[in-house]
Amino acid sequence: MNNKKNSKEEVNKLKELCLKKADELAEKYPNKRFSSWDVISAVLSESSGYDVHLLTLKADLDVLKLIAEGLSASSIANRLSIPSQRIYEIANTWGMTILNSSLDFNPMYMYHDGMTEAEMLSSINDVLAIPITPQGAKSIVDNIEKYYNFMEFLEEYDDE
Repeated sequence: MNNKKNSKEEVNKLKELCLKKADELAEKYPNKRFSSWDVISAVLSESSGYDVHLLTLKADLDVLKLIAEGLSASSIANRLSIPSQRIYEIANTWGMTILNSSLDFNPMYMYHDGMTEAEMLSSINDVLAIPITPQGAKSIVDNIEKYYNFMEFLEEYDDE
């Protein structure tokens, strides 16, 4: 019973901090709308000492991985139960390209460090019945490399 009381107190404290932060942001920037994530990440950043961008990257990581795995926005949205528009927002934030349709396999299994678009194009088109374009191969390689770079950044940040 005591744990429930503590949990409820923690939730109420977080709620109070978020409401206070929302008021602060609205007062400081009266013509700007803030999302729930803007408010929550600001509170978490202040309380944890982590940068908001780091918290945002960690929050977006599941979506970024699924983009790198070659899933379309609708497939990711269905899998994670979030709106497709949010998937596009996350992709745009981190400079990733969403494929028009999901691949039938995970291209991360084919990728090797330093792989070129031409190598990916050749590897993928050996597997797929309907070939992808050179631009599609470029997007796939770019997405995978960005995802790995994000993971490397997070590992280095955690080691500090």
